[in-house]
Amino acid sequence: MKFNLEIEKVTNRIRELSILLRNKEPLQRSKEINDILIHGEKISLEVLKDAWDYFAYKKGVMNSF
Repeated sequence: MKFNLEIEKVTNRIRELSILLRNKEPLQRSKEINDILIHGEKISLEVLKDAWDYFAYKKGVMNSF
């Protein structure tokens, strides 16, 4: 995984969207976050994957980073 400022920015956006969509089921929430970031904000799949890995790492899922 490459870590850079863009990854950190997208990770923070994932966190913000996760809070906004907290009433959704986890799978639906992650799908909606991906749709927003890929289609609405034009984030590349590679950056999105790395951002999700970093998001999980920050949440304590050590196998993700």
